[in-house]
Amino acid sequence: VGEAVTSVVQNVPYIIAAVFLRNPKLALGGLAAQSAGHKYNELRNIGYDVKTAYIAAFGYGIAEYVGEKVPIGLLFKQNWSPLKRVIASISADIPGEIITEALQIGVDKGIVKENMSLKEAWQRLVDAGIIATIAAPLQAGIIHPTLKYAERIERKAPATTPTDSTD
Repeated sequence: VGEAVTSVVQNVPYIIAAVFLRNPKLALGGLAAQSAGHKYNELRNIGYDVKTAYIAAFGYGIAEYVGEKVPIGLLFKQNWSPLKRVIASISADIPGEIITEALQIGVDKGIVKENMSLKEAWQRLVDAGIIATIAAPLQAGIIHPTLKYAERIERKAPATTPTDSTD
């Protein structure tokens, strides 16, 4: 449960900012950079050289981007109610997290040369699924009202028209 709460606390600021700025790439980039930075620091702290740590971190960032692309994208579906978008995003987030973890296992085996058994790799996938199953509804509890609020603000905002800058 602790890892799920930590996940929510780390991810929600990027997602909320993306919702208000109407830009899913903000969330995707933030989540990818966070994952990459964490892996880089982890590897450097246990003695890996800069090159290996950088390449592995890049792989972790890409894995995070790939696994989050569909769930985050669903939050921005046009003509869907906020509730429908959140439910769709939760439904996609759990397999997305498992895909991310599978890709990160590949990075750990192929680049970091981590000595990991098939049983350990499988347990990481199971853990990723469990954490996502707990974290996704918690995240939804924050994101759903945020989506509703952002839409309310957007509806109240006056329509803007481009201005002529030749003055």
